[in-house]
Amino acid sequence: MRIRSIKNSLAAFFNDNEILLSLGQWFGFNRWAVSVYLILVALATIFHISNVIAVNNLMAEIQNANREYEKLYYQNKNLSGIIIGLQSPDRILPIAKSKLGLTDPETPHEIIE
Repeated sequence: MRIRSIKNSLAAFFNDNEILLSLGQWFGFNRWAVSVYLILVALATIFHISNVIAVNNLMAEIQNANREYEKLYYQNKNLSGIIIGLQSPDRILPIAKSKLGLTDPETPHEIIE
């Protein structure tokens, strides 16, 4: 009942045909504006999702590179320890004496300054 009274009062204030015409024009214009807006929002969403995927891929690459770095770092430490062990005089002197026939010097070394 109240809606009819509001409608009647608005109809008295405006011509019904003018209201319908202006609403049709407004809806026709806004239909395109809403369509363009939805397309822009969809493009922005696609761009955002592609950025998220790219960042996730880069993070995965960084994690793989860090794992490879740690693996190589510990392998390098292990090889450094093996090199130190192979260069020790306690290992080299017996090999030099037995296989190569080297002997200790009879006179002390001369230090030249």
